[in-house]
Amino acid sequence: MSLAPRDPAVPPAGSPIEPGAPLLPLTVPCPGMDEDGAPDGTLVMGGAPVPAAGAGVPGRCAFGPMVEPGTGWSNPVPAGWLPGINGREEPEDERWSAACTLEAAQGARASTTAVTMWSTVRTAGCFLSCCSRIFFMVELRCGIGSAACRTPQNMFPPGPPGTTAGHARMRHNRSMNDTTAHPATLRLQHGDASVEIRPSLGGTILRYTWRGIPILRPSDGVPDIARLTACYPLLPYSNRIGGGRLRFGGQTYAIPPTVDYAPLPMHGLAWQRPWRVASCTGHQAVLEQDYAPEDASPAWPFPYAARQTFELHDAGLRMTLSIRNTGPLPQPAGLGWHPYFPRTPETWIRAGVGDMWVNDATHLPTRLTPPPTALATRLAVADTDYDNVFRDFDGHACVAWPERDAAVRLEADPAFSHLVIFTPPGKPHLAIEPVSHMTDAFNRYAGDAGARGDTAGADPATGTVVLAPGATLAGGISLLPSTLAEAGAR
Repeated sequence: MSLAPRDPAVPPAGSPIEPGAPLLPLTVPCPGMDEDGAPDGTLVMGGAPVPAAGAGVPGRCAFGPMVEPGTGWSNPVPAGWLPGINGREEPEDERWSAACTLEAAQGARASTTAVTMWSTVRTAGCFLSCCSRIFFMVELRCGIGSAACRTPQNMFPPGPPGTTAGHARMRHNRSMNDTTAHPATLRLQHGDASVEIRPSLGGTILRYTWRGIPILRPSDGVPDIARLTACYPLLPYSNRIGGGRLRFGGQTYAIPPTVDYAPLPMHGLAWQRPWRVASCTGHQAVLEQDYAPEDASPAWPFPYAARQTFELHDAGLRMTLSIRNTGPLPQPAGLGWHPYFPRTPETWIRAGVGDMWVNDATHLPTRLTPPPTALATRLAVADTDYDNVFRDFDGHACVAWPERDAAVRLEADPAFSHLVIFTPPGKPHLAIEPVSHMTDAFNRYAGDAGARGDTAGADPATGTVVLAPGATLAGGISLLPSTLAEAGAR
């Protein structure tokens, strides 16, 4: 966690502090999150709303002294009430505590002070509050999908007021990317194009530019939150799992939520965990990730090995993604990407797709309807609100920005038989997500399987693939930027 003291002469954090030394406020970015994963407008801390900056720009929010209800510490909040976001007041049973330390430069000294953390069901980060009479500002840094934000209270017991600690970072649990260490960013360059990749942040793309034009939404200002990056991988499944339950092989598995603002698990695990760099050259990188269930209630019940490749060439960016079953039993598998594209007033999209799934209130598909007619040629998206999966994706899509005389063609391998289009209203971005299966595909496959059982193979109706032990599901996409004329988009 990077803290920016108001006095530049303050010595580095970690210097000794004398008892009773004066404490000065600190200021660091602190974005609130909405359920789309973008910084929102207002945080409510201690009952006082604090404006934050607009989407894509970190705001500043003040965190005053707060303590756990009933402890008798200074400035207790009423029992049963905890800080919320966007005016929400969370019941006490939604609280969790974790041992967490904060490097706080204070006056001419610096120290670490134990804090208590709270999480809300529908927020993307964790609220920090000081356990003593210190007023400071801290960065909302837990991260969307952080397993730490779902950690039981007894995992890291909170310390008493004034406790000091030797490590001045948030302690994430083992499944969270340790992004606070600011790991290296891989930069690929070829001709007029460049790509920046953060392996430790879920193997995500931070930015992709061509001739100085952002092809993907850049993640400036919030580089340590995976879901605010330009693109992240989706596996071992895409989108949501209905009811938080996976039915497979005669078993029912509880799958916990992956983000704090949504009740259903979504988008898999790959973006929540670090990837290791297998190789990297000036224009190409290979990342790998291994997963195995770690306890009796894992985030996913099946082990796998995943691999991502990124390569810049003359035409654009080529990416591949694979998942291999490393367990002894068959397992359902899916994959995809979640690229975000800039959304300007004149942006339009085109895609070759079949019928669209209409969603219920929980964003699970209920019935099929024909796709928007304009999507086959030119669908303006400035005022649209789609969050739907389309079947029978032909592997061809395009996003165009007439104001910039630029477009990007998305070309996908046959493994990606479905396409998700996400155009959140009022946001400066949209997502065109090539995926291998429909939403809640694995449960629908199990329901349709009947006497067939869960054996290795593929189900074209849902896109479900069942991998035998040692088998691999793989596919790739290309993002090919060009002028409008070159893309045939004029």
